[in-house]
Amino acid sequence: MTDQNTWEQYIDALRPIAARLQGRAWGIEEHAEQEEINRALFAAVTQAFLNYAYANVEYPDWMPAYDYAINLMAPVPDYRYKVCLIEGQGTYRVSGFRGTSRFVDLTVFTSLFSLGKTGPVSTRISLDSLELGEQGRYEFILSPQRPVGYRGQWFELDPRAIRLQVRHASYDWFNEIDARMAIERLDRPAPKPRERPEQLAAKFAKVATWVENTVSFGIDHVRKQAQKGLINKLEPIDWGAIGGFDPKIQAYVEGLFDLAEDEALVLETELPQTARYWSFLLSDPLFATIDWMNRQSSLNGHQARIDNDGRVRMVVARRDPGVPNWLDTGDYPRGVIQVRWNECSSQPTPSIRKLKLAEVRAALPEDTPTVTAAQRDDQLRRRREGAQMRSRW
Repeated sequence: MTDQNTWEQYIDALRPIAARLQGRAWGIEEHAEQEEINRALFAAVTQAFLNYAYANVEYPDWMPAYDYAINLMAPVPDYRYKVCLIEGQGTYRVSGFRGTSRFVDLTVFTSLFSLGKTGPVSTRISLDSLELGEQGRYEFILSPQRPVGYRGQWFELDPRAIRLQVRHASYDWFNEIDARMAIERLDRPAPKPRERPEQLAAKFAKVATWVENTVSFGIDHVRKQAQKGLINKLEPIDWGAIGGFDPKIQAYVEGLFDLAEDEALVLETELPQTARYWSFLLSDPLFATIDWMNRQSSLNGHQARIDNDGRVRMVVARRDPGVPNWLDTGDYPRGVIQVRWNECSSQPTPSIRKLKLAEVRAALPEDTPTVTAAQRDDQLRRRREGAQMRSRW
């Protein structure tokens, strides 16, 4: 290794990032900012290593992109995000078993915003569009041209492709079975050669850029939403440009919450007549989803209570209002509200009202059940168990 690629230099590139991020976040308490930024940076280092520095485009493997520990860019608790790097000229076979989860969608990326390149997804493949064999077995090839003589399922690969991402979505964390998925590159020999030092060095040298771009993007996004005045307000937002679903597939509604301990927000909306998936979640000011394993910081269309009038009402509050659809801010006074409508017949923007916590019950239907402290404790223990039952790593 030359003196241009020493461990100290890789660390030195990371060293000043925290100071550059300090003071940029909206809504984070001063006493918590430094260590919560540090946590985000550790998560981003982990992500950069697994998703980029360790990855090999010639011998791809699925790696966790966003999850409970790699908590960046407000991951949806119902989704399991897996990614791998690829090359647009490669020939890849993807195979596995469908399982019973809500949906499984694979998307082809032509950019990596973590390295400063943004762009929309070029291709989407839903496992539910495939022909399935026994036990839900599937297989397809992804390549620039259909392989000669191949009669199976095939999808054209964008020559600009650099990454695949899969979203494994689950409504019922206990009973749905996540899909299984393998990938291999067919235009390379099976044995993987040893990586050359210069290959490793080239990837390691970009880790600091990945880390800073990822963490700063989340911080800056939340701050920009505050500057737009979206405090205790909601509006549609298009995430398609940096790798979110195309708005025709998944619509996003977003805003910020800012609440005292005795305050709450009541979100109310009609529901689409048909929907593949919908959910509400809360994130902190650094754009990390609030601890969904130990707090009820998210609810999906299976978990939420639908009122008798066909509408859904969510209560965002720092303290438990004793109602089923409480979205727990996890002790954060400020943060982000996100709503997702996936393959829905309509994409409503919920109304939002700020109330005193003591006024919440009167703002909900009379038949809204009361959730006692003991019931909430049982609910959270079951939620924690369900979250751990899913394939996460």
